[in-house]
Amino acid sequence: MKTVLHDLALRLGGLALIAMAAGAFAALKHHCPSAGDWSDAAVCTLAWALAAACFLAASAGLALLALGRGILARVEVSARWRPVSAPPPAAR
Repeated sequence: MKTVLHDLALRLGGLALIAMAAGAFAALKHHCPSAGDWSDAAVCTLAWALAAACFLAASAGLALLALGRGILARVEVSARWRPVSAPPPAAR
């Protein structure tokens, strides 16, 4: 039962992050309705910060919502991507 609650909590946290991304997008749309005038440095900085918050929150939220507890599951790495030990140095 405990793992089900942890999974549900992670998925609800993901949903909350998606809601936060939607709020950041709404604020971005409100503060910068058109991309016409980017001369004001404060508006430009605010726009970049809101866009970054929107992207990060949406990315993390979708990952948590889709995977839940499985986000920390171990996966087997293909032999192609495993580190290869260096060959021993040649004797001189």
